Amino acid sequence: MLNYLNFNSIRTKLLSIIMISAIPVVLAFLYFIKVEYDQSYKAAKHDVLIAVQAIAQEHNSQVDGIKNLLITLSQFPEIQRMDPEASTKILNHILVQSPTNLNIGVADPVGNVIATGVLQPLPIRYKVGDRKYFQDAIRTKKFSSGEYTVSRAVGKPTIHYALPILDSSGNPKFVLYAALDLTRLKSQFDTQNFPKGSVLCLLDHKGIRLFRYPEMDSIKKGTPDVPQLWKQMTGDQDNGVFIDTAHDDLKRVFGFQRLRLNPSDPPFLYIRVSVPNEFVISKIYQFVGLILGISLLALFVSYLLSNFLAKASFIQPIEKLTSTIREVEGGNLSARIGITHQNDEIGLLAKSFDAMTGALAEKENARKLVEDLLHDKNKQLEREVIERIKNEQLFRDLFQNAADPIYISLDVQVFIC
Repeated sequence: MLNYLNFNSIRTKLLSIIMISAIPVVLAFLYFIKVEYDQSYKAAKHDVLIAVQAIAQEHNSQVDGIKNLLITLSQFPEIQRMDPEASTKILNHILVQSPTNLNIGVADPVGNVIATGVLQPLPIRYKVGDRKYFQDAIRTKKFSSGEYTVSRAVGKPTIHYALPILDSSGNPKFVLYAALDLTRLKSQFDTQNFPKGSVLCLLDHKGIRLFRYPEMDSIKKGTPDVPQLWKQMTGDQDNGVFIDTAHDDLKRVFGFQRLRLNPSDPPFLYIRVSVPNEFVISKIYQFVGLILGISLLALFVSYLLSNFLAKASFIQPIEKLTSTIREVEGGNLSARIGITHQNDEIGLLAKSFDAMTGALAEKENARKLVEDLLHDKNKQLEREVIERIKNEQLFRDLFQNAADPIYISLDVQVFIC
């Protein structure tokens, strides 16, 4: 890394330093994405669980309403007498006033249907003695639930609830039962404002599908649940949340709630709600996109500001210093950096450099002045030497070419004879 920085321009170094400095920010960004990811899933799981519990509460209210209705009907004398015609009228009137039920009926202890709210020709030919709800009511002598069945009165998939009416000896005298209209849960599900693709599913104690909303052609009522999904709901907890792949091969967030008629009874109904995983992911993507956009914008603005400030603060002065050094290297000692000398390191460096080049210029000027003086002195000496040589030659020629003898006395007087 240091070698990389050593062999690149200041701009590249600056950008590299900014990018390296941004690593903690990137790590923090990734951490916040992880936190948002976990929070989004946590919120989705919470919402799904709250929704499924609300639907379960609504269903429990309907079951309690059915139980109270059957208790009330058991007090009617016509029902007590098991009068087919009179009971039929009463049950039909009640059924019209009770939109949550597909049918209401009364059967003797062996399962022969005496009367129903759905008008049937009397005597009624079908029996309910083979139904789980009827058998459990006779066996336990308590309010009981059934399993997935297709109602023989209306021909629709449903789940039944039954209440045994006991005689003075404590033996079942007759059984009142009601078939619940499961489609009434649609409105409860719709009020939860779940995203598109969310699913509500009801299953009986065996994992058989009773109801699915919205319906799907490839998923039929009365068929077993996806094994891995059913396994997730058969643990120790009566409610929970998990993530898995559904029948449509889509990853989903599932929430479930198991219902019991009594705390000690086994679950009789499973309510499950699922939300597409892509909905949760999309919220994360929205957050990431928002944060990433803000971060990139902030990084871009920071780069522009840092580039502008760095250029004005030290890149331009350093570039000017570099170009001035090259001029000085070329012999131009009059070159100056020409920047405003500040009290920062670059300003002090520029001031020192200009002072150095000024001193060098003065020394160079002094050197040139000395050289010029020496040159002039040398010229003068050369002239004097030449003049002396000329004079010596003149005297030599005079002595050598004279026709008469020449005498030189000690008094340096010359006589010509």
